[in-house]
Amino acid sequence: MKQNNLLLILAIVAVVVAMANAFIALNKVNSLTGHATEEGYANLTVSSTVNINFSQDTVNWGEGIVDVGEDNATLDTVGPTVTGGNWTTTGVEPLILENIGNVNATINMRAASSAQDFLGGTSPAYEWNFTNNEANSCTQGAGVTLGSYASTSTSNTEVCAPLNYLTGQNSLQIDIRLTVPYNSKIGSLSDTITAEATAA
Repeated sequence: MKQNNLLLILAIVAVVVAMANAFIALNKVNSLTGHATEEGYANLTVSSTVNINFSQDTVNWGEGIVDVGEDNATLDTVGPTVTGGNWTTTGVEPLILENIGNVNATINMRAASSAQDFLGGTSPAYEWNFTNNEANSCTQGAGVTLGSYASTSTSNTEVCAPLNYLTGQNSLQIDIRLTVPYNSKIGSLSDTITAEATAA
């Protein structure tokens, strides 16, 4: 009986030693066969770009004159229409300004000349009207009321705060209305409208 107990104890010790050896061997195998964990990274930086473009940059009524007996003629890109004069409306379109950058932009605009400097004569008018060419493009700036004509300014006027950059809602329409007096300047008359953008 004692001999059987001794054999049983020796057998248990042998099993325990074998299991310990197997555990140690497995740990060594695991460390040799790539069970370690490591991480890699992909990095980049996207720069912000403020960029605007006049996709329609010219309003041209061509040659004309105030009708006889009229104090003035009104030329308007809305329509377009000409009343009191014989300028053409063919091909006359409003200016279109687009935000082609990748950030929203505050838009300031100015004209190079006043109505008097541009047209001359008695009571000339040189006006602009800003509207969304695409829905939700321009959030009204402090210097204008969207959808209403106002006299142009030779100082920077905040028009959009901001003009959106997202495709399908990044386009501003600028209509122009001129009141040309019967005694205006003659010859080819033109003015420059400047748009400036800063990141909003």
